[in-house]
Amino acid sequence: MKTAAKLLALLLALCLTLSACTPAEPPVNEEQQGQQNQQGESGEKDPGPGPEPKDFTVPDAVYKKIESEVRGTRENNTGYKVLNIELEAAMETDLCDFEEMDGSWTAKARRVTLEVYDFDAAWLWDGEWSTTEGQTQKSMYVFEKTDGEYLYLDRLSTTKETVETDLQKNYGPPEEALLRDGYHYWAVLGQEALSIVEGEPLQTKEHYGYGYTPGDRIFQYIWDGIDASFYVSYKEDGTIQTKALHYLYVTTPDISTPRGIRIGSTKAELLQAYPDIYLQDDGTYCYNSSGLYEWYPTMGLVFHLNNDRVSKICLVAGVN
Repeated sequence: MKTAAKLLALLLALCLTLSACTPAEPPVNEEQQGQQNQQGESGEKDPGPGPEPKDFTVPDAVYKKIESEVRGTRENNTGYKVLNIELEAAMETDLCDFEEMDGSWTAKARRVTLEVYDFDAAWLWDGEWSTTEGQTQKSMYVFEKTDGEYLYLDRLSTTKETVETDLQKNYGPPEEALLRDGYHYWAVLGQEALSIVEGEPLQTKEHYGYGYTPGDRIFQYIWDGIDASFYVSYKEDGTIQTKALHYLYVTTPDISTPRGIRIGSTKAELLQAYPDIYLQDDGTYCYNSSGLYEWYPTMGLVFHLNNDRVSKICLVAGVN
């Protein structure tokens, strides 16, 4: 019995000695433990707060549109940031709405201010923040400003260096266009209605048999000093499917090209305004900027001269 008691006492002493040699566990920080558990479950690192937005002030409608585009399909307010929005360019121009009523098309033009806004944004992808900062080619947003109200128009892919030129190119009159004094828009091939006239034409002619789709036709409308033809295609039920300005001849001096040439301009003024113009076999001068129109390879301006002065200007398709 004494031997058994001694053996039990030795085992107890050995256990106490081993317990004293084992280091104690550090106190548990519940917040750290929660983060560790979350990291262990998701396998993602904490991306941190990301880049900080700058201080900026823009119209509310502009911010809401850009913020909506940046947010994309995200349903909450995390994972993206609008870092900055800046006004990059502005210009006054004319916009035109074409309306069809009872088979007749009308053009309603209005003078507006266009503003282009550049922005920087950041998104959270695969646990890391990526931003648009430092990009050269960017998507900027074009807004129409009328009576203090902002309406989103388009997205413009451009750079800070070329944004003004690109804005003019997209919303100003093209090279192949005709403008009329006192009117808010220009005439260009493909329009559904002529935007530089008012009132009914003096003459209307209907032409068939030009080898187009059966049933289609050309309508010619003549005003004083203006001769316009529209190509019209029809649906099976007889209603108009498309109507587009096909060619335009003018002899009135209040209509000019974007470079300022009009009826009465001298040959010298014409050659100075269009140094790359070329003389055709029929004695007319032709200019085109290799624009494409429908099935024709080019469209352009043709100038007729009489006694070295411009006597007729034609806006036509199929110019070589």
